[in-house]
Amino acid sequence: MRYGSGVSVLNDPAQAGNIGSRGRRLSRQRSRLLHPQRDRRRHCILFPVEDLEHHVRRLLDFVGLDFEPACLEFYKTERSIRTVSSEQVRQPIYREGIEQWRNFEPWLEPLEAALGELAAS
Repeated sequence: MRYGSGVSVLNDPAQAGNIGSRGRRLSRQRSRLLHPQRDRRRHCILFPVEDLEHHVRRLLDFVGLDFEPACLEFYKTERSIRTVSSEQVRQPIYREGIEQWRNFEPWLEPLEAALGELAAS
């Protein structure tokens, strides 16, 4: 996939990894300087494809928001989507794509090398 203007850097996995790695280091340093006492642990939330509604409801409840059916039908939005994942946002979540990244694993090695420790987390 070739990305358009504004995200063309992502056409080179090593360059994208270097930018991501530098950005993460800068963010950590800034956080340490501005908020020395803050807990810096990050949490990743993985939603199983099965029973997505249950997990979305739990997340919304946790942050104090009401559930709306549109939360599960995000792909029906008419709004402009200006992210690298714009094609994915236009599709419902489905199980078939979960392991597809493995087809591209050989080409991801430069990105993984550039990300260093970030690739493992």
